[in-house]
Amino acid sequence: MGNSQDCTKKKKMPIARACYVGMHHFGNVSNFCTLSGPAGNRFRHRLCSFNGAEWGDSKQTGRCTYNDCDSMTRIKSGCCKHPARCCGITGKGGACKRVAFYGDGIECCLNNSRCMKKWEKNSDCQDFKGHTCSDGRFGMPDHRTMTGNVP
Repeated sequence: MGNSQDCTKKKKMPIARACYVGMHHFGNVSNFCTLSGPAGNRFRHRLCSFNGAEWGDSKQTGRCTYNDCDSMTRIKSGCCKHPARCCGITGKGGACKRVAFYGDGIECCLNNSRCMKKWEKNSDCQDFKGHTCSDGRFGMPDHRTMTGNVP
Protein backbone atom coordinates (compact mmCIF):
# COMPACT_ATOMS: atom_id res chain seq x y z
CA MET A 1 0.00 0.00 0.00
CA GLY A 2 1.47 3.37 -0.98
CA ASN A 3 1.01 6.94 0.07
CA SER A 4 1.76 10.13 -1.87
CA GLN A 5 4.67 11.10 0.33
CA ASP A 6 8.23 11.24 -1.02
CA CYS A 7 10.26 9.42 1.63
CA THR A 8 13.59 10.70 0.31
CA LYS A 9 12.80 14.35 1.14
CA LYS A 10 14.79 15.50 4.18
CA LYS A 11 12.81 17.29 6.89
CA LYS A 12 14.13 19.72 9.46
CA MET A 13 13.79 18.46 13.03
CA PRO A 14 13.70 21.54 15.26
CA ILE A 15 12.75 21.61 18.90
CA ALA A 16 9.10 22.68 18.86
CA ARG A 17 8.58 26.07 20.53
CA ALA A 18 12.22 26.09 21.70
CA CYS A 19 11.84 29.65 22.99
CA TYR A 20 9.46 28.39 25.67
CA VAL A 21 11.52 25.41 26.85
CA GLY A 22 13.05 26.37 30.18
CA MET A 23 16.28 25.15 31.71
CA HIS A 24 16.19 21.41 32.55
CA HIS A 25 12.85 20.96 30.75
CA PHE A 26 12.20 18.83 27.67
CA GLY A 27 11.14 20.13 24.25
CA ASN A 28 9.47 17.84 21.72
CA VAL A 29 11.12 17.57 18.33
CA SER A 30 9.06 18.21 15.19
CA ASN A 31 9.09 15.64 12.35
CA PHE A 32 11.02 13.10 14.43
CA CYS A 33 10.04 9.48 15.05
CA THR A 34 12.14 6.37 15.64
CA LEU A 35 12.13 2.86 17.08
CA SER A 36 10.41 2.37 20.43
CA GLY A 37 12.32 1.63 23.63
CA PRO A 38 16.07 1.05 23.97
CA ALA A 39 16.43 0.31 20.23
CA GLY A 40 15.68 3.99 19.50
CA ASN A 41 17.96 5.49 22.17
CA ARG A 42 20.92 6.08 19.82
CA PHE A 43 18.66 7.91 17.34
CA ARG A 44 17.16 10.10 20.08
CA HIS A 45 20.65 10.90 21.39
CA ARG A 46 21.84 11.79 17.87
CA LEU A 47 18.76 13.96 17.41
CA CYS A 48 19.56 16.10 20.46
CA SER A 49 23.19 16.55 19.42
CA PHE A 50 21.98 17.74 15.96
CA ASN A 51 20.02 20.51 17.67
CA GLY A 52 23.16 22.01 19.21
CA ALA A 53 24.99 22.35 22.51
CA GLU A 54 21.98 23.89 24.27
CA TRP A 55 20.30 20.46 24.30
CA GLY A 56 21.35 17.37 26.26
CA ASP A 57 19.59 14.19 27.32
CA SER A 58 16.79 12.76 25.25
CA LYS A 59 13.62 10.92 26.13
CA GLN A 60 10.96 8.96 24.30
CA THR A 61 7.59 10.60 23.63
CA GLY A 62 4.24 9.56 22.12
CA ARG A 63 3.36 7.11 19.39
CA CYS A 64 4.11 7.99 15.74
CA THR A 65 5.15 6.39 12.44
CA TYR A 66 8.79 6.50 11.29
CA ASN A 67 10.45 6.02 7.90
CA ASP A 68 12.21 2.64 7.99
CA CYS A 69 14.78 3.92 5.45
CA ASP A 70 16.33 6.39 7.90
CA SER A 71 14.75 5.43 11.26
CA MET A 72 14.42 9.09 12.28
CA THR A 73 11.85 10.81 10.07
CA ARG A 74 8.13 10.95 10.91
CA ILE A 75 5.95 9.89 7.95
CA LYS A 76 2.44 8.65 7.27
CA SER A 77 1.65 4.95 7.65
CA GLY A 78 1.99 2.62 4.65
CA CYS A 79 4.78 2.52 2.10
CA CYS A 80 5.97 5.55 0.18
CA LYS A 81 5.47 6.39 -3.46
CA HIS A 82 9.17 7.20 -3.85
CA PRO A 83 11.15 5.13 -3.19
CA ALA A 84 8.68 2.25 -2.93
CA ARG A 85 10.87 0.30 -0.51
CA CYS A 86 10.45 2.80 2.35
CA CYS A 87 7.55 2.15 4.73
CA GLY A 88 6.09 3.70 7.85
CA ILE A 89 6.64 1.67 11.03
CA THR A 90 5.00 2.40 14.39
CA GLY A 91 7.51 3.95 16.79
CA LYS A 92 7.93 6.78 19.31
CA GLY A 93 8.81 10.45 19.08
CA GLY A 94 11.59 12.22 20.94
CA ALA A 95 12.29 15.20 23.15
CA CYS A 96 15.52 16.92 24.16
CA LYS A 97 16.39 18.47 27.52
CA ARG A 98 17.60 22.09 27.61
CA VAL A 99 20.98 22.25 29.36
CA ALA A 100 22.03 25.81 28.46
CA PHE A 101 21.15 29.14 26.88
CA TYR A 102 24.06 30.37 24.76
CA GLY A 103 22.47 33.51 23.33
CA ASP A 104 24.70 36.59 23.50
CA GLY A 105 23.04 39.18 25.79
CA ILE A 106 23.83 42.19 23.59
CA GLU A 107 22.70 40.49 20.37
CA CYS A 108 19.54 39.23 22.09
CA CYS A 109 18.71 42.77 23.20
CA LEU A 110 19.33 44.17 19.70
CA ASN A 111 17.21 41.42 18.17
CA ASN A 112 14.39 42.11 20.66
CA SER A 113 12.85 44.92 18.60
CA ARG A 114 11.29 42.26 16.32
CA CYS A 115 9.56 40.44 19.15
CA MET A 116 8.48 42.85 21.86
CA LYS A 117 5.03 41.26 22.27
CA LYS A 118 5.60 37.51 21.98
CA TRP A 119 8.08 35.02 20.63
CA GLU A 120 6.34 33.66 17.56
CA LYS A 121 9.23 31.85 15.86
CA ASN A 122 12.39 30.27 17.23
CA SER A 123 14.46 32.90 15.38
CA ASP A 124 12.72 35.65 17.39
CA CYS A 125 14.36 34.53 20.62
CA GLN A 126 17.83 33.86 19.25
CA ASP A 127 20.98 35.86 18.80
CA PHE A 128 22.44 36.33 15.33
CA LYS A 129 24.30 32.99 15.57
CA GLY A 130 21.11 31.02 16.29
CA HIS A 131 21.70 30.51 20.03
CA THR A 132 18.67 30.89 22.30
CA CYS A 133 18.35 33.98 24.49
CA SER A 134 17.77 33.18 28.16
CA ASP A 135 14.41 34.10 29.63
CA GLY A 136 15.18 35.18 33.19
CA ARG A 137 13.85 32.00 34.82
CA PHE A 138 15.74 29.37 36.83
CA GLY A 139 18.44 31.84 37.86
CA MET A 140 19.32 32.76 34.28
CA PRO A 141 19.70 36.39 33.14
CA ASP A 142 16.77 37.84 31.19
CA HIS A 143 18.03 38.57 27.68
CA ARG A 144 14.56 38.73 26.14
CA THR A 145 13.37 42.11 27.32
CA MET A 146 14.71 45.63 26.96
CA THR A 147 14.74 45.90 30.75
CA GLY A 148 16.56 42.57 31.26
CA ASN A 149 20.06 42.38 32.66
CA VAL A 150 22.48 42.53 29.74
CA PRO A 151 26.19 41.86 30.39
